[in-house]
Amino acid sequence: MRIIIGLALLTLTSFATAEALDKALQQCRTIESADQRLDCYDAIGRQQDSTSLPSSVNSTAAEPTKALATKALTAKAPAKDNSELFGFEARQITKQVPDRINVEVIKANTVHGKKIFQLSNGQVWKQIDTKRFVFSQTKGQAYIERGALGSFFFSQQNSNTRIRVKRVK
Repeated sequence: MRIIIGLALLTLTSFATAEALDKALQQCRTIESADQRLDCYDAIGRQQDSTSLPSSVNSTAAEPTKALATKALTAKAPAKDNSELFGFEARQITKQVPDRINVEVIKANTVHGKKIFQLSNGQVWKQIDTKRFVFSQTKGQAYIERGALGSFFFSQQNSNTRIRVKRVK
């Protein structure tokens, strides 16, 4: 008789936990932002890992899960300008970096037929392809944009030519 009562209580708490988990997952599914949605799912996972035994979960198990999902909804990291990391992603993968930065060229040199650009933010970019490129301060705003497979291209606004570059400093 005690075994049957124990199994019935275990089954009821399992259903309560499953219902609370289902509600929290449903709440996470409604989040528009991918980062916030992932944070919500992670919070639920951490909460589920912390409860090791189903018998330790009581009927208020829905409240911590709901609170974690609500906290994940409201928590968002402030956006930072990470243009100083542009070109060094392989070294610092965890931070968000833009796909394109507008730059001000302080000095442009040609060494062995390849351009070297020193920028106002302290970065130095070197041409790595053999394409001919004429840089002029009067052509317009210069920019560096991300290409496929970790490559970067340097160009100017009013130019249809771009060269492949690599960040040196």
